[in-house]
Amino acid sequence: MPLRRFRSLTFLALVLFALVAAPAIPVAHAQSQSLYWERYDVDIAVQENGDLRVTETQVINFTSGVFREGFAELSTYHTDGISDVSISENGEEYTSGSSSCCLDDQEFAVEREGDSVYVTWHMGRTQNETRTFVLAYTVAGAIRRYDQGNEFQWNAIQPGMRDFDIREATVTIHMPPGVPLSFADYLVPPEFNGVAMTIQPSADEETATFTANETIAPSQGVQVVAQFAPGTVGGSAPTWQADFDRRNAWDQTYKPLVNLGLLTLGLLTLFGGGGLLYAWWYLRGRDPKIDAVPEYINQPPADLPPGIAGVLVDERADLPDLMATMLDLARRGFLVIEESSEASALRLVSKEFSLKKVAGANLSQLNAYERLLYDKLLGSRDTVRFRDLNGNFFANLPMLQNKLYETAVQQGYFPASPQSVRSSYGCIGVFSLVALFTVGLFAVPVFAEYTSTLICPVLAGALLAIALMIMAPHMPAKTRKGAEAAALARAFKTYLMNLEKYADPKAVTDQFEKYLPWATVFGLEKSWINRFRQIPTTPMPGWYYPVGRPYLGRTAGLGAPGTLGTAGPIGAAGSPAGVQVPTLQGMSDSLTGGLQGMSDGLTSMLNSASRTFTAAPPPSTTSGGGGSFSGSSRSGGRSFSGGGRSGGSFRSSGGSGGGRRGFR
Repeated sequence: MPLRRFRSLTFLALVLFALVAAPAIPVAHAQSQSLYWERYDVDIAVQENGDLRVTETQVINFTSGVFREGFAELSTYHTDGISDVSISENGEEYTSGSSSCCLDDQEFAVEREGDSVYVTWHMGRTQNETRTFVLAYTVAGAIRRYDQGNEFQWNAIQPGMRDFDIREATVTIHMPPGVPLSFADYLVPPEFNGVAMTIQPSADEETATFTANETIAPSQGVQVVAQFAPGTVGGSAPTWQADFDRRNAWDQTYKPLVNLGLLTLGLLTLFGGGGLLYAWWYLRGRDPKIDAVPEYINQPPADLPPGIAGVLVDERADLPDLMATMLDLARRGFLVIEESSEASALRLVSKEFSLKKVAGANLSQLNAYERLLYDKLLGSRDTVRFRDLNGNFFANLPMLQNKLYETAVQQGYFPASPQSVRSSYGCIGVFSLVALFTVGLFAVPVFAEYTSTLICPVLAGALLAIALMIMAPHMPAKTRKGAEAAALARAFKTYLMNLEKYADPKAVTDQFEKYLPWATVFGLEKSWINRFRQIPTTPMPGWYYPVGRPYLGRTAGLGAPGTLGTAGPIGAAGSPAGVQVPTLQGMSDSLTGGLQGMSDGLTSMLNSASRTFTAAPPPSTTSGGGGSFSGSSRSGGRSFSGGGRSGGSFRSSGGSGGGRRGFR
């Protein structure tokens, strides 16, 4: 191998190794870092001008891995700002730098963004040692001012804002000389995952020290509160206090009532609306109650076409109703189905099915739906292959379905189209759900500070909308005439399903052709054919011509060869003497294949329709409020508490301070 090529391959291998290995190296390094705070002491000194001077002393034990810098995110929430930030170690001040990206050892940078002040200090390479850092800063506008007294709350240790434990911690509040604390306590809001603490006041009650009684986990925090007499320190109310007091007054006075009202409204909406939906279905969507009907009947209800019966049974116009109507038209002498076969160049035989008109058929006997189906199948043609219907017949399906529903309504079986009823209720449900989702998406966050239960009526309404969508398919109701006809149709279906139970199939072979459309509309066509195919005396349907079946020719005086004469096809009643009538035993396979072929053909139409309906169009080619200041008296009328839940009566939530701390 040439040396130049070897060097190129070696260089390429090194580059690939670097690309693969480099991302993993920092991860492994970061995962090996660990530390804990031996101590975390926070001193809060109240200044005479009303500012707070906060000093955080952090004693860090770096147990593994290499660390080079520390950082602190100081929250300015509920303050008027943070200034005079400093970092020191062992009494030696760090030098202020311009940017956190370009720090030398013993330098720190302060950067401000939004409601936070970010402090970063570069401490140099640190590994397996203990170091002590002091972070100090001044906070303006943290003390709330009231006529009854002053108060501040301070998040000395924020939960969830560090990655390692704190073994020991104290928080100390220092008041100016001559200004005693009226109340000092620590809060245990749920998000602070309470830390047990001991409170020790000084003799002059100008200092209170809070000592943690346990290791503080990363998920735990410490929030302290202090109250003292008004006018004892300078300054004025912070800029954020008025808005805070308004929200706090709302939270304490009105928010519970609004929450209760919205919760009650949600429950009333859910249960009251649910009851109304049930009552509406009971009154408008339930079929009339009819008298008892027989277990079965051995013939279909009078004057009830099989396609209409299918709509009555499941309240839908679907493929079985279409096929059953086509077979019924053939049975009644309006058309015939002819099977043919074709051999390909590879000697593979395929079957083809065709529909043919019957000359002289009186089409005025057809109802509106049957005539529409007849016209859409054949139109002006005398013969049409199923193959020619594929791909274009699907466009007629909605029209045929609507006409079938319309016919059922005109004949008095439904007061309105079942499809229209389902669509109306379904659309109302979908529209309501979208509207409520939109309202909830925008209104719930906007009003979150005023109420926490606005979601209740919105959610209740959404559940009712979903219930309405589920209820929509069950809302079409029949008239009394329709309910009676549907019950009789089900009784006839029972007869077809259990023919051996009610009759001897060998004695009723004439029912095979007569009831085949009904078996099809009930989805029983395969079992119906199989039941009779083993009975030799079962006659073939006179309207079906498998491959090789003869026609009556001109010599019989019944028409030209290859056409249908007026006397009807072979196998029909009244066939000429001497002509043997084919039986189902000899031609059942052809018939089964024919029906399967018809089913496959119509199914292909529906599949084509589905692809057409769902296919996307091609892309375009164009370019704490106020209150009385009081407390239980102890030594000069002031008190200190360690319970974390009791204290001054005007105390409210919403602490200042906090933020993330860490090293990397």
